[in-house]
Amino acid sequence: MSVVRSPLFIAATASGLVLGAAALMARPAPPDTTAARLKEACASKDVTLRGEPHRLLAMCTRSARASATNDAGRIDLHLLKRDAEGWQPVAQTLGLESGQMGQPGDVAVLQLGPNLYGFEITETSVSQGYLLGGTRLYVPREAGFQVALDYTSTVRNIGTHECAHATPAACSDFSRRLKVEAREGTSVYPLRITSLGHFRGEPVSATHVLSYDAKRAQYRLPAGFEAQVE
Repeated sequence: MSVVRSPLFIAATASGLVLGAAALMARPAPPDTTAARLKEACASKDVTLRGEPHRLLAMCTRSARASATNDAGRIDLHLLKRDAEGWQPVAQTLGLESGQMGQPGDVAVLQLGPNLYGFEITETSVSQGYLLGGTRLYVPREAGFQVALDYTSTVRNIGTHECAHATPAACSDFSRRLKVEAREGTSVYPLRITSLGHFRGEPVSATHVLSYDAKRAQYRLPAGFEAQVE
């Protein structure tokens, strides 16, 4: 609310000064928006691409205090190239929603080929004893980043009422582990995903190798690999 500077406020009298001070003290304090969110680097790696210096940088915005469960954090992804004037943007995607309770997921830089790097974002949600984890891989494409792979990495409901009081077929404790298979002579490395545990009462033990489709900038899903499960 702006202060109206009346003649009484600006008059060089004792009563005017007192009224002016009282008006200022009565003003409500503006909301502290700067402390509500914190932005910081959450992943960074300097690399050489085609003989030139580049940097992959992820900036995470998180809530500085307790937040609602459905309040996501934010992640900005950057690919920068250094020139004589400093770091210049090559590709960037801003404001990706991730995580819950105002906290974004975990971010890591992955080397996916001799001249290809990307970001891995892993996040987990927990509700009433049910845990669901997901992983997404982002690769640079044109001036931004796109999802190259999106899959469920963890399903665990052994703490739910359904699992505790129903048949074993309702229970899952299942996880997937990703490994980049660095191979000479390939422009983009394949991915090996190992699935272990049990899902809906059935044992799971499988390994799948995912190759890369350069035209679509995405990993191909092999037969028998169901990316999204819950």
